[in-house]
Amino acid sequence: MVCHPSSIPRYLGYVAIPLLMTILQGFFASTVQAQQSSLSVTVNRETISVRQTVSANVVVKLAGVVSQARLIEPSWSDNGWRVLGRSQVQQMNWINGSRSLEVTYTYQLRPKRLGQLKVGPFKGSGSAEGLESNTVTITVSENAPQESEEEAKLNELYAKALWNIGQSEVWLGERIEASLSVYVLNQLRLMDLTVPDIDLQGFWAEELEIPRRSPRVELQGRIYSQTMIKRDLLAPLKAGKLQLPQIDMEVVIGTMSIFSERQSLTVKTEPITIKVKPLPPNAPAEFRGPAVGEVKIESSLDRSKVREGSGIQYTVRTFTTGVIANTPEIELPYLDGIKAFPPTTRTTKQEIAGRTRSVRIQTWLLKPERSGRFSIPSIKLHYFDPRTGEYEIAQSRSHRLVVQPTPGKGRSRSPQLSSLSSSQSLSQPSQGQATSSATEQLGVQLRSIINAPLSGDQQPWPVWIWWLIGVFGPLVLFLTEGWQLLQRLSQRNSGDRAAARAGKQALRDLEALDEKQFDYAALDDLIATYLETKLKRSFRGLTREQTTAQLTDLGLSYEIVESYRGLLEEADFARFAPGSSSDQSTQVKQLARHWLKLCDQQLSEPPSSISAKTSVSLLLLVLLSLPTLAHGDKGSPSDQSLESTSETGWAASGNHAFWSGDYVSAVRHYRVSLERNPYDAGLWYNLGTVLAHRGLFGQAAYALERAALIEPSSDLIHDQRTRVHQAVIEEGTRRPGKRRLILPDEISSSGGLLSLFTLSGLRALCLSMLSICCLLIVSLRRKMTATVSHHTRRDASIRALCLVTGILVLFSGSAWWLKQQATQRHRGVVTSNRAPLYRGPGDQYQVEANIAGAVKLELQGERASWQRVRLSDGREGWMAKSDLKSLRINQ
Repeated sequence: MVCHPSSIPRYLGYVAIPLLMTILQGFFASTVQAQQSSLSVTVNRETISVRQTVSANVVVKLAGVVSQARLIEPSWSDNGWRVLGRSQVQQMNWINGSRSLEVTYTYQLRPKRLGQLKVGPFKGSGSAEGLESNTVTITVSENAPQESEEEAKLNELYAKALWNIGQSEVWLGERIEASLSVYVLNQLRLMDLTVPDIDLQGFWAEELEIPRRSPRVELQGRIYSQTMIKRDLLAPLKAGKLQLPQIDMEVVIGTMSIFSERQSLTVKTEPITIKVKPLPPNAPAEFRGPAVGEVKIESSLDRSKVREGSGIQYTVRTFTTGVIANTPEIELPYLDGIKAFPPTTRTTKQEIAGRTRSVRIQTWLLKPERSGRFSIPSIKLHYFDPRTGEYEIAQSRSHRLVVQPTPGKGRSRSPQLSSLSSSQSLSQPSQGQATSSATEQLGVQLRSIINAPLSGDQQPWPVWIWWLIGVFGPLVLFLTEGWQLLQRLSQRNSGDRAAARAGKQALRDLEALDEKQFDYAALDDLIATYLETKLKRSFRGLTREQTTAQLTDLGLSYEIVESYRGLLEEADFARFAPGSSSDQSTQVKQLARHWLKLCDQQLSEPPSSISAKTSVSLLLLVLLSLPTLAHGDKGSPSDQSLESTSETGWAASGNHAFWSGDYVSAVRHYRVSLERNPYDAGLWYNLGTVLAHRGLFGQAAYALERAALIEPSSDLIHDQRTRVHQAVIEEGTRRPGKRRLILPDEISSSGGLLSLFTLSGLRALCLSMLSICCLLIVSLRRKMTATVSHHTRRDASIRALCLVTGILVLFSGSAWWLKQQATQRHRGVVTSNRAPLYRGPGDQYQVEANIAGAVKLELQGERASWQRVRLSDGREGWMAKSDLKSLRINQ
């Protein structure tokens, strides 16, 4: 279309006039919008205390199309403020076709000093540059300002503090549970809390554990979140009216959003009056305490039939819902023919059905002074039951005790003479022949000595069989991997050199192809030759799907396989499509060149070398694991070569001396034999037996512990050690002494979880699992060399079993080593019949308790002639080195 010259001004008017009006409208609009932009500051309160907070809102309003508004804050520290939290909300508004941006910054501020503090001025930056806010002055005083009625109502709605008690009318001495809780409205959360000291005057208070969770409760038709801050059991100490005081607390609450707004409130609890009734005047004469609450008494004897002179334990448990301090301790009545030693007392608490009970446990050591039948009467305690308002009686059951006479002891012998004779025989062992040993006088019958050395044939399987099983699997793995490694190394000479040159040769052959008359058959032959040389597998005669499947099974990346498939499709299109040109042949050649470079880069390291590295790693792992396992069993006494005691006459001499009753000579002969054969469990067993007959129970227990280390599976040794421990307990109950005596049955040195396993059992588990794991690895390695696995599920099961056995090897090996360390390097045995436990390394420190012989304990350190020890109950102290011996096998 041709435009007439006279119509040009008209067309310019159509275009210029709207454009000019748009420019003028934008100019005037921007001027008006600039006048509408503002930056202002507001606060929620202008008068606060130094413990309250202020919420300041800074609002930036920008008119027009803007990108972003930034704010420059004043120096908070210089102005006397500490910022507790910041939040930001941004909003875009459209009003009558014009845009505006409103950004609100919220600050939670806490004052750092008293006086007139300023908030602001804030300055704008970016799109808000040039704007400056107003300044707000806040008065900070020591005391909080008076709240208005509206504020007080809102604050009371937001948060409450209440006392919660079980009942408001109780008896004198009756315990009630009282708790102090803060309740916050469900839409809010408690951010901070300041609780003053609470004086519960007139009550005996016992603190209880505070629940961790915050339940939701309903108060006055609204849902609140409860936070308990104090929970006590209160017992009134006087009759009349007592009061739980009013508590003023400062709490800080906030919203549940991410940008939480905080507000400081003062909440007050209403005082609670509790009426305390005095106890009725008709109290029985036996009522003491006051024992107020539900009371129950239980008593028990550890044995109902004992030998004359043996000790028994009588335990009385007192349960009460009242104050245990107001419940009098049980006094044992006079028992004719039974001597009662002062009791040991301890207290604890129980939670049953939401109620707390106090328990006092009193234990007496009773020693019958003659044989016969005795009756221990029931224990009675008068108490006041607040449920019924009456005085009641708590009563335990009575017990019957049968004391049998000591075998071989004359009936005409008095108890005093018997006790004196026993004490003399224990403290001064016979130096010559003895008609009655120390253990027989205590009523403990020991096993006799053995006349042949103990050997490892008591074990179900000899140790060497487990080592043969453990070495079999690693040896098979070592030989298999070694043979495969030698085969791969011998085949790498010619084949690997050809594989390394395959990529360059294929690229040279590809460049030799003419692009104008491109030979696609030569390209197929070139690719097949490259793959066969590189991967050492035949690819000729395979379809495209078979070739890609082979490449995938060989581990080639997805990129290479898909590139190969795309190359073949592009070659087929250029080869068979009508009208194909030389440009398509050039594109196929470029694709082939790119694929060859990519494939050669990934296959630059042949799979055989990767397998060789794996084989070398496995071989090194097997070689390193065997010495480690051997080191874990190093020093094991059961694996040391045992020398037969029949080679010398010392064992026969010791046996003859024992049978003749000459225990001193027998000990000397056995010790000489042990100097030559320190790993003979039979000699240690005989030595411990003789020492026990002499009354040296601590040294006897040490010798039997050494025998148990050498032959841990011997039932004979364990049974004899148990009998010696029983002799120690009997001797301790006969002569308890002034200090507390720690007996072997009170202290356990089992070692926790390791006590469930024996050293031989852990060794057998570790070696057998190691062998199985190595055999599974051999099976997996053989399947990896195959072309395609047809047993995927079976392979997954083998891998899972291999993982499980590997974990068992690590667990059992670690436990084996820890058991070895715990049984040989850190334990000791008290060899003195009674050894003091001091607080520090010296007799100038206080004695904590006496430790009986045969007690096993942990050795922690030493200083001069003192040894630091730790008992299994966590008690620590110092003992003289002469009173104990270490269980280290090299000692």
